[in-house]
Amino acid sequence: MTTVEINDIRGNLLNSVVIPDDTPKKQKVKVALEKLVYLNINLEGAILRKANLYEANLEKANLKRVNLLGANLERANLKGADLRGANLEKANLYRANLDETSLDETNLQGANLEGATIKRDTYLLKDGYFTVTNIGSESGTLEIFNTEVGLYFRRKYFFGNEEEFRAEITDKHGNSNYAKAYLHLIVVAKLRFNLN
Repeated sequence: MTTVEINDIRGNLLNSVVIPDDTPKKQKVKVALEKLVYLNINLEGAILRKANLYEANLEKANLKRVNLLGANLERANLKGADLRGANLEKANLYRANLDETSLDETNLQGANLEGATIKRDTYLLKDGYFTVTNIGSESGTLEIFNTEVGLYFRRKYFFGNEEEFRAEITDKHGNSNYAKAYLHLIVVAKLRFNLN
């Protein structure tokens, strides 16, 4: 058996996992993480730079403030994972499952999100994600997704397409300045994604 160690930013040991000796070198971190996620172990703050997590099952994992700089998460299952404050700069998330994933304050600069799923059968287009912070009555984060079927918006407990988002704005904010700001952000999103 081989031991894989997962450290935090200060080099402190977060967890160690025993995996079979015959695990291919490229898959050791993936196998270790999947085991920790299966055991519901908190991975907050782990350093996983450039980790090969191709097709990893990290569903509902606590990955808050994890450093995944340049990691390969192609086709990874991150459904319901908590990635708030994580560093995914230059990570490959091609065709990853991001359904119900918390991405508030996540660094996605230079990340490949093409084909990532944000809800069943709804896929992101290349460069199809951005956030606006300090918005609304609670100064929260609005996530905006450009998909093959149009824009989608996520704000706290709301997730829906443009039509549903407009209805939510009207229902919650009426004709207030908050409503006007949200409606302007729809226009900004269309400009950002070059939609007419």
